[in-house]
Amino acid sequence: MRTRTTAFTLLTAASGIVAAAVIGAGSAAAATPVAGPGAVGLELTPGETAALANGPVPALVDQVVPYNATSVALAPGSQLAENDAWRFAPLRDIIGEAAAHPGGNVAVLVSPADGLIVVQNW
Repeated sequence: MRTRTTAFTLLTAASGIVAAAVIGAGSAAAATPVAGPGAVGLELTPGETAALANGPVPALVDQVVPYNATSVALAPGSQLAENDAWRFAPLRDIIGEAAAHPGGNVAVLVSPADGLIVVQNW
């Protein structure tokens, strides 16, 4: 139980870091809150996604949240490796790939059951 509590605390902290980065980006448009079955988070605009990819937050989150506590839904045509939603690339690459596509963005969610969830869209 202590491990699960610690993991959820780390995931919540990572979500806070991402939210702070989005707020700190100074974008006029706000990230859109999203909720799914047992998960909550933010869908970023393309500009917010680019700002997040170019900042220090992805590397900080990689230091706090282990790869095996992160699920990724890569967009069709992604060049990044994926195996059953487990990630094999740093968050900077995942977010940066979405930002490099016209209109590309990411949604970042936290779920007690699934950990940190990153969804690419383009």
